[in-house]
Amino acid sequence: AVLEDGAQLDEPNRGQYLIAAARVCIKLGDQDACENYLQQIDPEQQDVQVQKQILQSEIHDRRGDPVASLSILEGLRDVVEQSGASELAQRFQINLALGLSKQGRGAEAVTEYQKGIAIAEELDDELGQARLLGNLGNLYLRIDPFGEIDTARDCAERAIEIFRRFGHLDMETICRVVLANVGFYQGKLEEASSMYSQAIETFRLLQNRRGLGRNYRNLAEVERLLGRFDVSADCLQRSIDVRHAIGDRAGEARSCLDLVEIHATMGDWKEAQITNERAQEIAREIDDAMLILEGSIRTALNRLSMGEDPADVDLGAVGINSDTDEQDPDLMVLWFTLCCRHAQLQGQALEAARIEEAKQLIGKLEGIAFSRHRCLLSASLALVAPDRETALTLLEPILEETDLPPGVPLDMVISARASLEPEGSEQREIWEERAVLAVEERAGRILRAADRRRFLRARLGRIEE
Repeated sequence: AVLEDGAQLDEPNRGQYLIAAARVCIKLGDQDACENYLQQIDPEQQDVQVQKQILQSEIHDRRGDPVASLSILEGLRDVVEQSGASELAQRFQINLALGLSKQGRGAEAVTEYQKGIAIAEELDDELGQARLLGNLGNLYLRIDPFGEIDTARDCAERAIEIFRRFGHLDMETICRVVLANVGFYQGKLEEASSMYSQAIETFRLLQNRRGLGRNYRNLAEVERLLGRFDVSADCLQRSIDVRHAIGDRAGEARSCLDLVEIHATMGDWKEAQITNERAQEIAREIDDAMLILEGSIRTALNRLSMGEDPADVDLGAVGINSDTDEQDPDLMVLWFTLCCRHAQLQGQALEAARIEEAKQLIGKLEGIAFSRHRCLLSASLALVAPDRETALTLLEPILEETDLPPGVPLDMVISARASLEPEGSEQREIWEERAVLAVEERAGRILRAADRRRFLRARLGRIEE
């Protein structure tokens, strides 16, 4: 308020005052105000130029341009390292590691976090160590959610102990989200749901809207696996609203694309199309290639689901590159699903090489967290497999699983299995009855009657194809 009222700042301290004001603004999600303060800093004030550029990098990141953000940070790396151990150097390491991880450079990010922890230890800064440990724990889950799960839990628990001791509820809650993520990957879905819900309540109390936006999305994913699709949709809509309010354009588009899939799952193709168009508009605005690509795949899937002639849906226009995009399993599952559906509607089998490529991907989709992907891709491939034996090798491992969560599309797997039996045979009738029961069980977990009816129509219609 003092700055806005036009008060004259003490000139030697003016840069630091402006940096402090800019930092407050960006924490509140106001990138424009933050940038306004940064522009008022005299370029001759060398002592604040590094801080200014770090904040400018964060503005780029929050506006959905992680490439520009990381470019600034990598340009500062030598200057910061030569300056020695300091609170600024420690903050820089956090930002650099986050930027690297967002570009899929996880191993480099781990190294930068470890450098930051060493700086915090040298400064005897326990809170700094805790921040770095919390972020490192989350990164380990992203790199290898099964092989590094114990390391991730250890990092989070050490961070929580420090934050609790210092009374930093906001940061403690962020690290508790890491523990919720651990529970999610271990398949403890109800426990993870409870922890995400608690985090949402705390973030609401603390007015941490970035935390709210992220954790509504986290909760939505758990609710989806639990089969409560309408609850999942509500969570995603809240995530979209919050992320829109704080100018998190990339986050808003990401939550929109998740909501597209929920609408499609419940057979609401019109809402899926509307939401996907919104996501595409944002993705193009911020020029995010991965979001644009995912949106184009979903557009094609939606067109096929709405009954368009597959001959009019050009998969070549999607522009996926298996060599670079295969690092994202969600994207590749979506792409293979589109290829399968396109081939199925044209009465064609999928090429052997593509089926083999997809089978290798299925082998990497471990645990309950990826059970939805395994079911969807296995069922889709089986329907366009060149022969019965290949189809059975895809379906039987899924049918033998005993701990699948209730929200996964097991009915699709059973329906695909039914299609392998002769038309009108007793075995086909048995499998089709099982598929119908599986659909009804899934529908029973949807709370709103209108959504439940729409889901039943969509899924039973697919079984009858």
